[in-house]
Amino acid sequence: MRKPTDLLRLISQLGVEALIEEANLSPKPGLVDAFDQGAHRDMDINLLITSARALYDGFYSYLCCGYNYQGELDHLFDKIRTIGVDNEAAMYRATHHINTHKGANFSFALVLGALGFLLSQQEETSLPLTKKIITSIFEIVKAMAKNLIKKDFKDLHLKANLSYGEKLYLHHKFGGIRQEAEAGYPIITHIALPKLIAFFEAGISKDRTYTEVLFSIMSVADDSNIVHRGGFESLAYVKETARSFLKEGGALQPDYKKKVEALNEDFKKRNLSPGGSADLLALTIFLGKLMGCYHEY
Repeated sequence: MRKPTDLLRLISQLGVEALIEEANLSPKPGLVDAFDQGAHRDMDINLLITSARALYDGFYSYLCCGYNYQGELDHLFDKIRTIGVDNEAAMYRATHHINTHKGANFSFALVLGALGFLLSQQEETSLPLTKKIITSIFEIVKAMAKNLIKKDFKDLHLKANLSYGEKLYLHHKFGGIRQEAEAGYPIITHIALPKLIAFFEAGISKDRTYTEVLFSIMSVADDSNIVHRGGFESLAYVKETARSFLKEGGALQPDYKKKVEALNEDFKKRNLSPGGSADLLALTIFLGKLMGCYHEY
């Protein structure tokens, strides 16, 4: 068994690796990949890799905070969030104030804080983790994020200056990633991670697996990045496009890359980038690594 510090550092590094693997997955629709900027003019693959590496210290701090915490889980989230502000600042310093992984930082913070807390309760823990432990992580996440929307969006009608996310909730009750977190990330637990595990166990390549998982997420995710860029009509378009791709055979089609490349051109013309779905893909990749999928210990 590894020492707790060594284990937490390894897990932190796996989080960074997951973000880099998501960035390198190519092609993707509207997203930065190894060869294309997608619908983004202000970032490329090198910037995303730099950003991912800048988040390592914060990832380790989330784990340590959870590991050393004693108390109610909703208060653990308050502590994690304070660290998250510092980690977001580290990201912005590394990227010269470009928002590369703000959404991913939020979700990784919750999951890593929960995982740290869970590891402290185990007599012996080593990688890979079991499905039971992964399930427990999200039960803790759900407890940490209880009433998150109510807390974050309290008295919005009294605020003079609203963020875009606050406006979406005030006028459309659109909860975005907060709603997903409050529910314990059902897109990951019910759709994305089971698909990743099934494809891995079937011996399907990493690129095909990650592409299939990305489109599975896109088909259902209320991605605020899409709404911000193109409104709710664009969100419906992205979901339907992803569903059509999956119905046609998804990433198991012989020519799946050509179809994704065509969708990338389409999304670029429409200025659409499913960044929220990419964040959930990175988190799914991370969880897969913790379980030993496409990664050996």
